[in-house]
Amino acid sequence: KSQGSRSIAPPCFQLNCGVSDEYDPSFFHLKRADHQQAMDNIARLRKQKLSSKAKRSKKKCLPLVAPPPSAHPRFLPCRMLLHISALDAAIRRSLMFALTGGEWLPPRDPTDFMDDLTLENSTISFDLSTSDGKTVKSAGRRSARMDKINKKTQFSAEVVNNSSVSYLEVLQLLTLQVHTLESCANMHQSYPNLDSETKSLSSMMSINSYLGRMVHVPSSLVDVWAFRVYPDGPLN
Repeated sequence: KSQGSRSIAPPCFQLNCGVSDEYDPSFFHLKRADHQQAMDNIARLRKQKLSSKAKRSKKKCLPLVAPPPSAHPRFLPCRMLLHISALDAAIRRSLMFALTGGEWLPPRDPTDFMDDLTLENSTISFDLSTSDGKTVKSAGRRSARMDKINKKTQFSAEVVNNSSVSYLEVLQLLTLQVHTLESCANMHQSYPNLDSETKSLSSMMSINSYLGRMVHVPSSLVDVWAFRVYPDGPLN
């Protein structure tokens, strides 16, 4: 970018729109504010790239990350790591961590706090022995930790909107899964020398199986309050 012949500032370069797909939104050497500014610029360059190539088509897609480049056949099976069940579980857990504002476990039902409050406010009876050997009945009340309960923010749409935890890496991995789904599903036919485990995983992959993985609910999250629909839960 030209800055004038008399300028003493260092040279400034602009990214060509043709290589805007190579931007990595999770590059760890940039701060979050720098990434936000860079992503705004990348979105503008990608729109410019699409408008110059597909003027006739009204439908445009701006993926978060570009499809992975071609690789040596010996390294292609490594992309199957994107489709193993362990990675699906890690993505699900990271997404929950982002949506709940930094909590690894699903938020509790507010009625649970009311049960704790009732228990802590309940009256308890006990016996006191005096110095002369007599027994006296006495009663007391457990102190309720109202300050702790009040500080516990109930899970709602506002909690998700106000979460400061980024789920950019989750979206990046999901996009890479979509990019590699077709090639990994055909890998057991294209590369007959694959090991039996990789062949089995590849042969079971399809768009339907992938969608099933996305909507799968593990047993630990079945009938959890945070994922119920109103009025039984917080979801609308």
